[in-house]
Amino acid sequence: MVDFSTRLRELRQERDWTQGQVAGRLGVTPSVISAYENGIRQPSYEVLIKISRLYGVSTDYLLGISGRRTPDNQHLVSLDRLSPSNIALVSQLVRALGE
Repeated sequence: MVDFSTRLRELRQERDWTQGQVAGRLGVTPSVISAYENGIRQPSYEVLIKISRLYGVSTDYLLGISGRRTPDNQHLVSLDRLSPSNIALVSQLVRALGE
């Protein structure tokens, strides 16, 4: 099982980000990111969620619980994958159902 520190380092390196860049995005210091990546510290729940959102992966993936980067909710529609015309249609449908 891969641990949090390894996953965190791999995700950062995949994007060619420095620890300082990640720290800035998360609102922590580079030394905190270093401590996470070296297994010295664990993030709070709040920071774990920020990390999950930053990298677009599930918290289960970060914690080594799952090998899947994204949750098993692939059946849900993400609006960012819809065209503007389809978003308009979905909006009309939601409004019609609410009436």
